[in-house]
Amino acid sequence: MAQQEFDGNGTHGDARAIWNANGVDAESRLSSLEGSQGFEDGNDTTGDVALVADTWTPIPNDGAGAFSNNAYLPAGISTLFDFTVGKFDPTAMALGDVLLVRNDFTITPSVNGAYLEYRYTLGTGGGAYTLPTQLGTLSNGAGVPYRFASRVDKIYMGDANTRDNLIGLEVRCSEPATLNNAGSAATALKGPTA
Repeated sequence: MAQQEFDGNGTHGDARAIWNANGVDAESRLSSLEGSQGFEDGNDTTGDVALVADTWTPIPNDGAGAFSNNAYLPAGISTLFDFTVGKFDPTAMALGDVLLVRNDFTITPSVNGAYLEYRYTLGTGGGAYTLPTQLGTLSNGAGVPYRFASRVDKIYMGDANTRDNLIGLEVRCSEPATLNNAGSAATALKGPTA
């Protein structure tokens, strides 16, 4: 039902009827959202991983951390991770759904001024692709831990190549460094229904 607006003409009763109809419409919209979104938090216990300079390295996630949580997944989705390989698993999502990801990892470079980037690896075969992100120069000193935990990335399920394959997370530092992954939280948002 399309939301109605009161144009100022008419009676108080007319305005109240429109308000009540909009309230019912809002309730039906809220009800349709129930169970359509949720999250899974996968905490990693791998520990420190040595990074070779200028080499893409998978960020591990074994899901064995104390704060891992899969109690709030959306209806119809049993997991958003495949912890056996440390990747995101969108295969239970539908085309049009969205995966929001907040990663939490720390990089400790061996050289001041190292440059850091990470990327998601998606698809397979000739349709494989990446979503890269430049995190910038780490210029507060060598041996200083730099934590990255606030960024939220959006990956939409626009085609079967994205949705039907696991999604990896990799990091590359221009200098030797140490990676420690605390984990990732993945949120599924259900797309529009036909």
